[in-house]
Amino acid sequence: MARAAVVLRLMRHAKTPMNARKEYLGWTDDAILAQHLPVQSYAQHTIIGSDLLRCRQTAAAYFPHATYIKEPRLRELNFGDFEGKTYAQLQHNAAYCAWLDDPYAPVPNGENFADFLQRVYAGFLTNARHKTIIMTHGGVVRALLQRFAPQEHPYWHYSAGHTQVYILIWQHQQDFEEARRCTYLLEEHIAAKPHMSKKS
Repeated sequence: MARAAVVLRLMRHAKTPMNARKEYLGWTDDAILAQHLPVQSYAQHTIIGSDLLRCRQTAAAYFPHATYIKEPRLRELNFGDFEGKTYAQLQHNAAYCAWLDDPYAPVPNGENFADFLQRVYAGFLTNARHKTIIMTHGGVVRALLQRFAPQEHPYWHYSAGHTQVYILIWQHQQDFEEARRCTYLLEEHIAAKPHMSKKS
């Protein structure tokens, strides 16, 4: 593979108490659980990430010497009335069932999904540079992969585990600057070997 023009990593924050209880966690500023987060070996001096505490704490653990730049547009979706609730609590809620079938369905007192996507894309494109690491949330990771992965897939196609790292590679700077899909997408877990897919 030729030397890439732009390489970006997408990372999700470490698990929080609300994650452990399987509650929807959007804008609530939940801290991460006490856990071992190994320092990562990437040569990285700057992290761009959500302004919420769980992302800042995770970045500080993985990259203790990096500068963290807070970008509120990389926050998770505002889940409105679903915030802090579990699937078991919501499974008979008509609005929730509609949202599971279609993420564009309205979330009561929450954020419009189209608005969420636009703010995430804007926050990403404003800040992303070669070798940038984006520290963010599961919904944001899915949104960025839906938009920039080599092949088009729906939002719910992608997983976004707490130890997953997605590496987006653009072979040509112009493709990145014009917000085109990346050339390659690598998926790895912390301390695991990556698996690569390529744009067809």
